[in-house]
Amino acid sequence: MTIKEMEEYIIVHHNGTWSDIGTTMADTISVDYGGHSSSSIPAEYSVLKRASRGQYELIKL
Repeated sequence: MTIKEMEEYIIVHHNGTWSDIGTTMADTISVDYGGHSSSSIPAEYSVLKRASRGQYELIKL
């Protein structure tokens, strides 16, 4: 899913936007998959991995 697709989903399903969804998505990349250890997102919510620039995949848990 791309950042744009996620942003469109949030707008349609949650009636709102975030000022910078790309940063929020990057913060949910697991440290095991190259995410930042300084992220304020708890590890149990770090469920993404970067597939390519601006595109993410869910980690199979």
